[in-house]
Amino acid sequence: MTEPQPSQQDVLYASVDNLTGPDQSNVNDNSNDNANISSCNAASPVLPSSLGYFWGRITRREAEMYLQDRGRTEGLFLLRESMSPNEDSAPGNYAISVIHNNEVVHYLIQKLANRRYRIPEGSIAFNGPVELLYYYWFTADGLVTPLTTPCERNENEMPVAFRGVAYDQLEEVLQLEAKKLNIQLDKTLSPTRDALLKRLTPILHVYMPWFHGNITRQVAELRMEKAGLEDGLFLLRSRNEKNTFAITLCCGGTPRHYLITQKKNSLYAVEDGTKFDCLILLVENYHNKSDGLACKLKVACNRPAIYDHEKPTGDTGDEKTRVVHCVPPALPDDATKESDYMDTKGEPGPPDYNDCVFEKTYSDASIDMQEDESECGYCPLWLHKREKLNPSNLAHTVAIELKLRTYFPLYLFVFLLLVVTLVLVAVFA
Repeated sequence: MTEPQPSQQDVLYASVDNLTGPDQSNVNDNSNDNANISSCNAASPVLPSSLGYFWGRITRREAEMYLQDRGRTEGLFLLRESMSPNEDSAPGNYAISVIHNNEVVHYLIQKLANRRYRIPEGSIAFNGPVELLYYYWFTADGLVTPLTTPCERNENEMPVAFRGVAYDQLEEVLQLEAKKLNIQLDKTLSPTRDALLKRLTPILHVYMPWFHGNITRQVAELRMEKAGLEDGLFLLRSRNEKNTFAITLCCGGTPRHYLITQKKNSLYAVEDGTKFDCLILLVENYHNKSDGLACKLKVACNRPAIYDHEKPTGDTGDEKTRVVHCVPPALPDDATKESDYMDTKGEPGPPDYNDCVFEKTYSDASIDMQEDESECGYCPLWLHKREKLNPSNLAHTVAIELKLRTYFPLYLFVFLLLVVTLVLVAVFA
């Protein structure tokens, strides 16, 4: 009888050598348990984002839509990051969505204290979610059906890291952070990667095109008007008052403003709404449901190009022009505050104090962004330096900004030296 050839699925998982874990005496005899468990612990878990059936942070409803669009075959499945209210939605937690009897069934993958993964209904824990899926390809063991067919993304589709951020973009930022810390970040699901992601997530919103920095309420509304005032159009901005932000959201053709405060436990919330560890998770939540807002966040109002004549033309993609400039004067102590801000019904409050500088804070530098001289008169034009930046290349963007910040004193010194030289030449000529 001819030996059967390995399937595409077997080839895909050829790198996964061990399927063993705790509580598996029903699979292997006791004499092999210790060796198998030790070998499994030594293996480096596969990074889920490297596989075509991993869709990233998508909702249950989105997972159901993708599976149903691909035929509803029994055992058709995908792997995703968990973000549903009924699941653990912290970054790095996973879920399986699988077709059974023409319906979609969801399973949360638990991450144990020893960094191993299992489903609550299963009997075995594994080094990673990919290794877990490989096991369930051959047996149900707690699932309603074995996993038979992966639901693959199209070639031009990337898994979603956060709303507006693909996994390849997040990977660039993680690699940049690792380089700054002089550590090597490999392509596995390692503790180092988890630690870097935890370090980066609280400030990840500053990389997002919908984060406009510290702009006034009036400027926010102007940008919304230029973007079309469609329902669900939104942006996020910081405020003068410490640890406060605001969502500007269009509903019914009118921009509304919602105050975001950071609570004593460092969690962010819109008024007394649901609390989140970071702003990017807060925005993600309101993408999925209104939860007290006038409507859901649907369309990002992106930061504009600096000047109209510098906006990209032709086939340049989504390039933007930014201006990096000197730090503006500090605000006066008696600056007007928005003490009576909009509540969750979107009732208007007094205008913001007029400061339109976009400030990004990194671990070793503070870079201030300015949209237009007409809005801020802090800096003379000769201090401005323009760079064409591609927002999709986040790591490259930050590297250029940090470089400009580092070498700005040198540029200033050379300029002043040139001015002094010209003056001396004019005097003694």
